[in-house]
Amino acid sequence: MKLHTLLDLRGNIPTFIHISDGKVHDVNVLDLLPLEVPALFATDRRYLDFSRLYTLHQAGAFFVTRAKRNMKAHRLYSAPTDRVAGVIRDQLLRWTGTTVPTATPSCCDASASKHPILAKPWCF
Repeated sequence: MKLHTLLDLRGNIPTFIHISDGKVHDVNVLDLLPLEVPALFATDRRYLDFSRLYTLHQAGAFFVTRAKRNMKAHRLYSAPTDRVAGVIRDQLLRWTGTTVPTATPSCCDASASKHPILAKPWCF
């Protein structure tokens, strides 16, 4: 069994709870979530489905997810960074690949910061 929860950060109160069996992939729960705009979805890599995330974007919601190692993108712009604060890069990307351009036609912000404990880059 899995328990999927959406929290309202204004009061740490669940606004959505879904119980599924262990056979349901986590990304399928994104289709069940009520979209409250503006919303910020912080998800793990297992929720990385470009067409579903683009649907959130079109509805006016925001999302943050860690990048997978094998993701391919074309850099459109690099912004100045504050390395003292741990920001390694801040870029505007267009994802590339076989199915990604049709699933997400718009650009995406991507950044990497140094993990304070592990001392290695985390890409978002």
